[in-house]
Amino acid sequence: MLKPEGVIKFHDVWQQGPLPDSPLLWELCRWRNLLFRCGLIGATDGVGYGNLSVRCGEGVHFFITGSGTGCLPELRPEHCAEVFAVDIEHNRLFSRGLVRASSESLSHAALYRSSPLIGAVLHVHHHGLWQRLRGRVPTTEEHYTYGTPELALALQSLYHRFSLGQRGLIVMGGHPDGLLSFGATLEEVASLVLEALQTEGLPPTVSPGYSAPPEHLPGGNRVPDPRDSAPQ
Repeated sequence: MLKPEGVIKFHDVWQQGPLPDSPLLWELCRWRNLLFRCGLIGATDGVGYGNLSVRCGEGVHFFITGSGTGCLPELRPEHCAEVFAVDIEHNRLFSRGLVRASSESLSHAALYRSSPLIGAVLHVHHHGLWQRLRGRVPTTEEHYTYGTPELALALQSLYHRFSLGQRGLIVMGGHPDGLLSFGATLEEVASLVLEALQTEGLPPTVSPGYSAPPEHLPGGNRVPDPRDSAPQ
């Protein structure tokens, strides 16, 4: 059963229906499931947190984990949405899928719009890492709250002001515990967060019911292969 994440604050022009099968969707699910096992995506008190996306076409066109799916231990393609157009300035997003796109979709769209070199975006929650990195890496101002066009535009401004390039981390100053990573691939955005945790000496919080092997966590000797947790 899907549970709420944040409230969707944009006007969602949603075409409800199944998405065509795509290897990118399966790869998205595999990496998301790994991040769930590490507690970086999940649900607290029935409210989901964290989301992951991957570019799937020209312009601002991407697959993203669906709204309310943070509680699911194993995500599958039917739990994802395709965002194919965005009008940030007018707070509109156009999507399709069996579920609505994540409430943080505008933030993902803002980063894809900032550079064609960005191929994936990850939003995680980790209180310790948020506290450690706030102000040390590019950080949005506290009055920009999650899921709003104001935050999306602030992210674009931050990206260009710091010339962030193809990969990096951003702290969401007005969204406690929230961080964004962006990069060329799903592996890269996951690695950026896991490596930051390792550098800061912070463990992820393994989700209840999971006992992730050491190589799946900071301090292990490799970035995990998402095929280790491939959907059956």
